[in-house]
Amino acid sequence: MVGFKNDLNIEDMLKEFRKCIIKSQKFENIDIMESMNRFSFNDVYSSIDIPAYDRSVVDGFAVNFDDVLGASLTNPVRLKVSGTVYASENTENFIEKGHAYRIYTGSKMPKNSDCVIMLEDTVDYGNEVDIFKGCFKFQNVSRKGEDLSSGQRIISSGTKITPYHIALLLSAGIEKIDVFRRINVGIINTGDELFDPDFKNTTGMMLYSLARYYDALPEIFISHDNIEDIKNKIKDALKEKDIVFTTGGSSVGEKDLVPESIESMNPEIFLHGLSMRPARSTGFAIIDKKPVVLLSGFPVASFISFSLFFNEFIKKYYNARPMRSPTVRGKITRRFTNNSGIKSLVRVKVYEKDNQIFVDPLRLTGSGILSTLTEANGIMVLDENMEGYEEGEEVTVYLTQPVGDEDKSIFPEIQFR
Repeated sequence: MVGFKNDLNIEDMLKEFRKCIIKSQKFENIDIMESMNRFSFNDVYSSIDIPAYDRSVVDGFAVNFDDVLGASLTNPVRLKVSGTVYASENTENFIEKGHAYRIYTGSKMPKNSDCVIMLEDTVDYGNEVDIFKGCFKFQNVSRKGEDLSSGQRIISSGTKITPYHIALLLSAGIEKIDVFRRINVGIINTGDELFDPDFKNTTGMMLYSLARYYDALPEIFISHDNIEDIKNKIKDALKEKDIVFTTGGSSVGEKDLVPESIESMNPEIFLHGLSMRPARSTGFAIIDKKPVVLLSGFPVASFISFSLFFNEFIKKYYNARPMRSPTVRGKITRRFTNNSGIKSLVRVKVYEKDNQIFVDPLRLTGSGILSTLTEANGIMVLDENMEGYEEGEEVTVYLTQPVGDEDKSIFPEIQFR
């Protein structure tokens, strides 16, 4: 047994990892309705104004601002009604002085009109109307190009497409869009026990599902505890995958053969070993200009490392905007200490009681205890120079799941990525 190749903090390792990732040039042109959660390959611009003309945002009467100055309940202004404008029409109407047009929501404003009096502030006699309230210019009017003007950028390269982008793109008449091709992920699980038909590959399937959660295309490879087999599986995965993760065999025990296998493949860069708990055996190598990330075989440690490295890969590969998890501050429920010189990522349960937020540390060790991933809804980070927290201190938590009873929320569940 030998020690780890390196003993880096996670920020230094991720900094080196980022330097090795190149923006993808792979894209596909797809229907806009299939683009949800994909990343835009190009900047996309509008070629039209939205709305295409000034339009009313209420039902009422289109008037000229000057004609209704001083109108009130005790001093109404009577105007002649020139006609009615419907939302389905695109005709050119002109409003004369002392006249009004009956107008419905979404309808094109008549020329020379510059505000809309709401229906409830009028009395409609058919050919005439009494106005009981004045208005300011362009009140209740959506101006031409107010939503989107011709030449305006709708979406930037690297933006994750949401339902709101889809609605705006469709409004601009855009029905197809170039998006980055999904990331192909290789997951190499190592261990002779994996070939036993009764063995449950929980770590591999969790990472497979996690990659799918990130909208990637994963494939699992199984390797014996054998250097040649590990090397061959890595080579096979690198032929068609954009990034490869290995699980198991990454520590410093007798059967931890992944680091030795990678060393024998003459990597362009190889960093292995973190001053972090859990997931100390994490590392990465660059082989054939593609990243190979070494993960622990324990599910909790592999979950943490996969999330950290895959998020960084997505940001560079898709030229994406930062995807930060939401944070919350709360009072820690008990004293918690940290080992000096080690960054600790602690699974915690965040809950609300008496209108206060509390943070209950679950455990720091136990990288194989899967239940803590489902019980926890956040991660508390203690830096290398921190000794810990006293009971009642306020701490910051990165949320991985919602806090409290999400059924009470009027909003759909947030995707915590």
